[in-house]
Amino acid sequence: MVACTIEETGEKIVANAGEPHLKICLHMLQNEFVDDAEFIKSDQFVSYCETVFEKSFRVIMSKSLNNYNRIFMEARPIEKSLAKAIDEGCIGQKVDPQIASFEGSLNHDEMRGICFEMCDVLHVNPIERKSRQIIPTTKRAINADLLIAKPKLMELVYLVEFQAPQYTLDMVYMIFDNKHGKVLKVE
Repeated sequence: MVACTIEETGEKIVANAGEPHLKICLHMLQNEFVDDAEFIKSDQFVSYCETVFEKSFRVIMSKSLNNYNRIFMEARPIEKSLAKAIDEGCIGQKVDPQIASFEGSLNHDEMRGICFEMCDVLHVNPIERKSRQIIPTTKRAINADLLIAKPKLMELVYLVEFQAPQYTLDMVYMIFDNKHGKVLKVE
């Protein structure tokens, strides 16, 4: 599994399951697809997702910069089955979520499994309801809600079934430990 993305800065990100796989991908890219082009590689990093585990303890109110609009919002976790259905593409999105939830408040990473519920919206004048007023106001409400709803960072975890002879178990444990792995069961 390889995922390639282009950031707003123009930086190209190659995401995959691990270092050996990354080395193979970069080797193929450099030697087979772009004829020995030079690459500038950054240090490897782990991607996280931001989520919440509890409903926010109060409704957040955010005012627009012109003070004519107010958005009242709260955050809560969505059910795991719903989050899974969204990830698998069973449930689509009507509006591009990147407008409001491009990045979270903690680590500026992607958010996952969060429902932001608008409780009330007050507009004084229709002429003051432009997107340049509403979008930043909504982003501030989302960021505040994320911070008061017990936010957490989630790291991608793989479940691996591994078979090895008994005499190699010490080496297997060492490798798992070096990669922050956890052995769940030994038979």
